[in-house]
Amino acid sequence: MSETSELLKKYGITVLIAPTTLDTNAWYVPGAKVIFVKGGLNDIERRDAIIHEINGHVGNEHRISPIEAPTSRIHKEGEADRTMLHILATDYIKEFTSMPSFVDVANFLKINHLRNDLYDMACSEFDDLLQK
Repeated sequence: MSETSELLKKYGITVLIAPTTLDTNAWYVPGAKVIFVKGGLNDIERRDAIIHEINGHVGNEHRISPIEAPTSRIHKEGEADRTMLHILATDYIKEFTSMPSFVDVANFLKINHLRNDLYDMACSEFDDLLQK
């Protein structure tokens, strides 16, 4: 979490715990430079949510507008998920003593408490990382 803390400091972002009724695990408010994280998440889920928000939305300078098309928001969320997966997959591979030839993506998702619908995106990310 130290890398995450450094990014929060770099961007001047504060993390606040939100009620457990929040519809999403985290929400970035650009004007306030605040990431609201849903209460009740475990440490791994909280880390994933913060990585998604910092590296996906803050790092890519995503702004949500009330007049933007829903497809634009879906695209931005996909970019944030891809960025989060890249960071987590890179860290995961670093845990091996040598470059693996295969990664159990379903297990990776389970360990990191990630949604199953990210499976194909995670497979693609690991394919790219293992090709290097």
